[in-house]
Amino acid sequence: MTTATNMKQIIYTTIMILTLSIIGFGQEPKIIAKPVEDSKPFIVTKGQLENLEVPASMDRFGKIDDNMRKARLDLFTSLISSENKTIEFVIQLKGENKQEVSKNMEFTYNYLVNKKKIEPNRISFAVAPNGEEATEFWLIPNKDISIPTCKDCSIIQAEDEDKLKEYFQPKKSKK
Repeated sequence: MTTATNMKQIIYTTIMILTLSIIGFGQEPKIIAKPVEDSKPFIVTKGQLENLEVPASMDRFGKIDDNMRKARLDLFTSLISSENKTIEFVIQLKGENKQEVSKNMEFTYNYLVNKKKIEPNRISFAVAPNGEEATEFWLIPNKDISIPTCKDCSIIQAEDEDKLKEYFQPKKSKK
């Protein structure tokens, strides 16, 4: 090999080493997940969810498209078997105005009742005072609907069509 070729290889190798060093040392330190001090491991199994004794927050999100909302509703409803009649699906809704809440409630109601065939008596909506659009999924045992994060929510049972009509016109489910 010629000296020119050797020199090019040395320069190229040096540049690569410097680049990798800058990349490696210039990054923020990695965050390592650690348990909260003095806490016990908390593992939730499907069996524990089936025998729930306290409200359980399962998901929270802001504005998302309908396909993502369907995927999250599918996951949420898959956590509890259809045989379990002691757990209620509660959807907490917030919005900047009533129209946002109404649209979200109507979509959620129609998807759960008409597509997923969940009985309306197993679904409730907790409508929070005005705020940035947000949806939370909760599993609540035995219709004791008290959501720790929402003290002043209006609770609307999905089977109460008169209350639902304040937000949207429910379509009859095809059974």
